[in-house]
Amino acid sequence: AILPFENKGAEADEFYAYGISSDLITDVTGAGMIRVASLSDVEKLDYKNIKNSELAKDLFVRYVAKGTLWKMDTMFQLSMEIFDTKESKVVYNKRWQTAWKDLATIKDDLSDNILETLEIEILQDSENQIVESNPEAYEYYLRAKHKYAKRENIDDIELIRGLLNKAIEIDENLILAITALAITYTEVGEYDKAMELNNAALKQSEEIGDKGGIGQSLINIGNVYYYKNEIEMSLDYFYKTLAVFEEIGAKAGMGLILNNIGVINSHRGDLDKALDYHERSLAIKDELGDKRGIGNSLGNIGLVYEKKGDLNDALNYYERSLAIRDELGDKRGIGTVFANLGALHWKKGDLNSALDYLNQGLKIDTELGDKRGMSLSLSSIGIGHWYKGELNKALDYYERSLAIQEEIDDKNGMAENHNNIGNVYHNKGNYEMALKYLENSLSIQKEIDVSAEVLLVTITSLYLTYKHLGKDYDENEINNLIKKSQKIKYELNFRLYELLEDKSYLENAHTQLQNKADEMDHEMKDKFLNYPIQKQIIEAWQKIQS
Repeated sequence: AILPFENKGAEADEFYAYGISSDLITDVTGAGMIRVASLSDVEKLDYKNIKNSELAKDLFVRYVAKGTLWKMDTMFQLSMEIFDTKESKVVYNKRWQTAWKDLATIKDDLSDNILETLEIEILQDSENQIVESNPEAYEYYLRAKHKYAKRENIDDIELIRGLLNKAIEIDENLILAITALAITYTEVGEYDKAMELNNAALKQSEEIGDKGGIGQSLINIGNVYYYKNEIEMSLDYFYKTLAVFEEIGAKAGMGLILNNIGVINSHRGDLDKALDYHERSLAIKDELGDKRGIGNSLGNIGLVYEKKGDLNDALNYYERSLAIRDELGDKRGIGTVFANLGALHWKKGDLNSALDYLNQGLKIDTELGDKRGMSLSLSSIGIGHWYKGELNKALDYYERSLAIQEEIDDKNGMAENHNNIGNVYHNKGNYEMALKYLENSLSIQKEIDVSAEVLLVTITSLYLTYKHLGKDYDENEINNLIKKSQKIKYELNFRLYELLEDKSYLENAHTQLQNKADEMDHEMKDKFLNYPIQKQIIEAWQKIQS
C-alpha cells in the first residue's frame, strides 16, 4: 500500500503530494508481479491515525509505504519509508531534496526505490520511458489530477479540462495529461474526442518505446470502441493489450484485460470462452491477493452462468462477489451486483425482489453520476413493470433511460428502448406511436448489426402493429429470421402465434412457460403465472384446447 504523501507545506500545495502519490501507485502497479492497493481503498481508511499492521490487514497487503513532501520556495524536501508488517520492521528509509525544475522526476525516483527494495523484476527497459517533462506543465497536470479526484459536480470537469489543456499546451509530450484528458471525454460519452486523444497518447508511447504506456492506451481505445458498441474492434485492441502486458509481465494489467476479453465474449454469446478468460483473470487476482478484482471476476463469472441458465451457480457467485464488495465498501461494485441480482430474480420469476434490487442499484448509480449504469437500471426497472402489466410506469422508466442513452450515444441501448416503448404503445392500443418507435428501433439495429434473435423480436412486434393497422408485411422475412435464431423464448413464441396464427408457436410458448414455472416453489409459481403476459398465454392455450 502506498499512502498519500503527507503535505508538510502550505495547504495550497496539497495537490503535489496527492498527484505524485496517485501516479506512483499507477507506476508500481504496472511494474510486474506486485499488487498495490488502489488509492480509493486507501482513502476509505483513517490511514493517518492507524497502525501499519491495521492498514495492512484492512488492505490485504504486506508492505506499507508512506512519506512526506514539503515545498520550500523552489525546492522539495521529501522522505519515504517502507514498512514490512510481516517482519515488523522498516526495510527502507530515506530523506532527500529535489529542485522544482526536476518535479516530474520525483515519482520515477520513488517508484525505482520501492521496486528495488521489494526486489520486483522489471521486464521493460525503463530508460526508454524517460522523457524530459516541463515542470510547469507537470504542475498543471497534478492540479488537474487532484481536482478530478475531489470533483463534486459536472461543472468541475470544465475546470479540469482547462488545467489539462494548459499542461499539454506547455508540453505536448506530456502523455499523462493527454490520457487524463481523454478519460474526461470517455466518461461523458464524447467518444470521438476521447479516441483522438487516446490515439495521440498511443503514438507518443510507441515513439519512446514505453510498453506500459502503449498497453494503457490500447486499453483506453478498446474501452471507447466497447462503449460505441463496436465490439470486434474493441476485442482486437484488448488482444493487442494482452500481448503487451504478457511481454512486460504486468500481472495486474493481465488480470484486468483478461476480464475485459471475458466480458466481450459473454456479450457475443461465446459463453465457454468467456468463462475461460474470466477464470484466468480470477486466478491472477487470487495470486496477487487483489480483493477488488476478485469481487469483479466473481460477479462476471456469475453473469456467464446466468446466461447459461445455471441460476443457482450464478446466485452463488453473485453473493460471493457482494460479500467482498461489502467488505471493501465498494459502492460502485455493490451497485453492479444489485443490478445482476435484479436480473437473476427476474428470471426466477420473483419480480418484486428483482425490482427491489434494481432500485437499490439505481440509487447508487445516481449517487455516483454513472450515466451508463443509470440507463441500464432504468431500462431494467421498466421491463419489470412491463411484465407486471404496469404500462405507464414501464413507459416512464423506458423514456428516462432512453434520454440518457441518447445523451451518451448508446446505440445498443437506444435500439432496445425504442423497441420497449413501441411495445408499450402497442399494448395500450396506440398503434401509430408503436409504429414510430418500432421503426426507429429497427433502423438503429440495422446500423449496429445485431443478432437474428434481437432483430426477430423487433420485426415481430413491428409486423403485429402492421397487422392491426391493416398494412402488408413480409412473412418470408420472419421465417428466415426464425431459421437463424437459436433460441426463441416464450413471450416471442406467443407474439409469433399472434402474428402468424400458427398454433405450434403457442404450444411452444405454453410448454416453455410451464417448464419455467415448474422450477419455482408453489407460491412463486402462482404469482408468476398470474402476470399479464403469462395469463394471456395460458388463456389462449386453454381456448384452443376447448
